[in-house]
Amino acid sequence: SSDLFLTVILIACSRPKNASISLPGPALQEACNESITQVIVHDIFTPPVASRIYAYSNLAFYEAHRIGSPENRSLLPDLKGFETLNVPKDLASIDSRYAAVEASLQVAEALIFSKDSLRKSRMYIESSFADLSTDKRNASKVWADSVSALILRRAATDNHRITRGMPRYSSFGETGKW
Repeated sequence: SSDLFLTVILIACSRPKNASISLPGPALQEACNESITQVIVHDIFTPPVASRIYAYSNLAFYEAHRIGSPENRSLLPDLKGFETLNVPKDLASIDSRYAAVEASLQVAEALIFSKDSLRKSRMYIESSFADLSTDKRNASKVWADSVSALILRRAATDNHRITRGMPRYSSFGETGKW
């Protein structure tokens, strides 16, 4: 995990500016999660808040990426409170891997404090898509934007703000006090 992150950083830093790195298969999602983890640790999020960030960002990754494999169905109909995600008609114009990275990190960025740290990591991850055409990149970005917007609309209604504003439990050790 941290070794993967360091490997991505070292590869990205040691290559010429126009060269691209290649993150095969699950390594792409692992790199996204490692970037998110670094920010979660830095921002000192509690476990419930961290799990919320991971859940929404990984759901965005999956939903954006699944269009690259027709056998993968959407999870959103099985989850409470999510709208239906309209899949674009021209799937060939979208790079599902790039869209997945974009959607995942857009959602994470909206839910964290240290946005600059995540943006720096994002640049390294995105370098694996240096050879992607502008048209494909733009179409993939539009798909990622629609996925992340839908996920973030649901996140805005999950009562997170209300529960985070409640008084915290404290143990005073005295009889009759909490």
